Amino acid sequence: MEELLHKITLDRDLHIQQGYGDLLQRLIKEPLKKGHSLVRILQSLKWTEAVTALQAAVRYGRTTVSEKSFAEFSLWCHWRVEPWVDGDTILGAIFIIQDVTLEKRRLEQKQLADKMSHMALLANQIAHRLNNPLATILNQLGYLLMDEQRLEDTVQLRADLSAIQDQIYRLSLITTALDAFARDADVGGKLVQVNTVLEKTIEICRLLYTNKHVEFKLSLGDALPLLYANEISLEQCFLYLMRNAVESMPDGGTVSLRSSRVDEMVQIVIQDQGEGIEPEHLQRIFEPFFKTKPGDHLGLGLSISYSIIAQYGGFIDVKSTPAKGTMVTILLPIPTSVVKKG
Repeated sequence: MEELLHKITLDRDLHIQQGYGDLLQRLIKEPLKKGHSLVRILQSLKWTEAVTALQAAVRYGRTTVSEKSFAEFSLWCHWRVEPWVDGDTILGAIFIIQDVTLEKRRLEQKQLADKMSHMALLANQIAHRLNNPLATILNQLGYLLMDEQRLEDTVQLRADLSAIQDQIYRLSLITTALDAFARDADVGGKLVQVNTVLEKTIEICRLLYTNKHVEFKLSLGDALPLLYANEISLEQCFLYLMRNAVESMPDGGTVSLRSSRVDEMVQIVIQDQGEGIEPEHLQRIFEPFFKTKPGDHLGLGLSISYSIIAQYGGFIDVKSTPAKGTMVTILLPIPTSVVKKG
């Protein structure tokens, strides 16, 4: 696994003297050598606050602690600058960077899970209270509609009852979705090959969206490790996300589906060329019932997808640019037993 901590010692001119770790090298994609100017490197990353902190460390002996997000690398860093001293003399500065991306994701996941747990409880109560009376009404309406003798002279009544039946059926679909969202997701699982699930998902999408002028591109990593999951729930998750991707491209386009291994996780990326998501909506996309388009969607697809991935200890990250498209990244942990086997 790659080094998560990078410590660099600098002279008073902020030139590199020594260091260990390779986190910064991963960002700039070039080796760090003794004598290199760290200011130049940080400026290339537009990391001006770190430059200011380093200058304050060598001039005034000031220590600075902060965090920085590198969205293009899907990376969160905790960083610290402190003076490098010998007695009362400031020799230079010490720059420490730590990759805290996983911790950030876990915190975000916990915060979202806490928020969603209250919604799940409400959804469960609504579904429970509505299902029984809806079933009774549907059965009674069905009986009336089949009673030809009673309805033979009441064409309008039949039409009205049919309309009522249709609307109640739509309500029953809502309660079913609410129940799926609220249900404890402990559905059991086994070791599955995620590439097999992705291939099946693509096959289903090609059948469902033959008239949408959409091209599906599949790029699967070789020899990916097995994951512990429920194959049906994973397929459901991928189908929700693929449906969103297709429907974001009303004039057609390409949906790419990729898989690979990243450290001790399996990464799945779904990318479209669609309308994208406005920045003000991006923070709310996992909220139950949140949707931005009209239609028969309940706004539960992403919430359910999140719940499915979260139950396996995984993460979903969504990046989107309006008018350019959306990229959904899923990370699922490789079981410890599989990791140990290599």
